Amino acid sequence: MSPHQLQLNLQAPIEEEAPRRSLGRRLREEWPAWVALAVLVQVIVLGLVPALIESARLSGEEEKLFAREQADLARHQALRTELRAQDDPIYQEREKRLLRAETNPLEPR
Repeated sequence: MSPHQLQLNLQAPIEEEAPRRSLGRRLREEWPAWVALAVLVQVIVLGLVPALIESARLSGEEEKLFAREQADLARHQALRTELRAQDDPIYQEREKRLLRAETNPLEPR
């Protein structure tokens, strides 16, 4: 064959349209993607959403608990100070004198 006889076909072949697949066949072929999507939706609906709601609720409770803790610590400190004062003999003597003065207001101190 001579080079003149050889003719190159430079035209691109025309692609034929792929036949349309039925919906049932597409679903059967793509079931792994649908299963993964179903699991993802289940995790979001049954796991993530309730967890976010509970997290928001616990954040509010944390603020309340912190305020209660601060009040309890202040009360504890006040009681410790009062207990220390009551163990002091000078404080005890002053309390006794105060009680005597309240019961006998006309008595000289």
